[in-house]
Amino acid sequence: DEFLADIQHSGWRLHRTLNNYFTAIDLESSPASPEHAPSVDADRVRRALEAGIDNALLRYGRRDDLQVDLMACDLRGLTRDFKVMVEELVDNACAYSAKGTPIRVTFKPEGVLTVEDEGRGMDREQLDAIGAFRQFDRKKYEQQGLGLGLFLVQKIAERCGALLSVDSAPGDGTTVKVTFR
Repeated sequence: DEFLADIQHSGWRLHRTLNNYFTAIDLESSPASPEHAPSVDADRVRRALEAGIDNALLRYGRRDDLQVDLMACDLRGLTRDFKVMVEELVDNACAYSAKGTPIRVTFKPEGVLTVEDEGRGMDREQLDAIGAFRQFDRKKYEQQGLGLGLFLVQKIAERCGALLSVDSAPGDGTTVKVTFR
C-alpha cells in the first residue's frame, strides 16, 4: 500500500509539473490581452478558486491550517486561470510554511485575492528575481518542482489585467495580492 501511495503521488506530481510547463509555454507564446478576456460570473469564479485550493491541499494535508473567506465577484479572464493562480499560491504557502501555521486565503468583492502564510519568506533580491524555472535555496531545502509557481501567477495576472504584489521578508512569511481591475 505504501508503494502504491508513493506511485500515485509521483504520478500526481508529474501530471502537475507537465501541466505547469505547458501553461508556461502557452502564457509566453500568447500575448496578454485583458480587454479580450471573457467575463466570468461570481459563482464560477468562486468554484474555480475553491477547486484550486482543494487541489493544493490534497498534496499537503493541511486543511486544518487553512482559513478561507471567499466573497462573490465577477471577473474578466479564464476560469482555468483563476484555478491555477490560487492553486499555485496555496501550494507555495503550504510548501514554504510549517505544518500547523495558518494559511489565509481571502477574495473580496472588490476583486482582491490574497494568500498569506507565516513561512520562511523571501528577501528583496529573491522577489526581484521571480521568473520561470527559478527556485531559491533549492539545495538547502530539497524543493520539488520546476520553479514555475510565482511565474505562472505573474503571467496569468498580466493576461487578466490584474496587478500582482508580493510582500515578504525572511522569517516573516509572505503575502501575495492579486488585484483584478
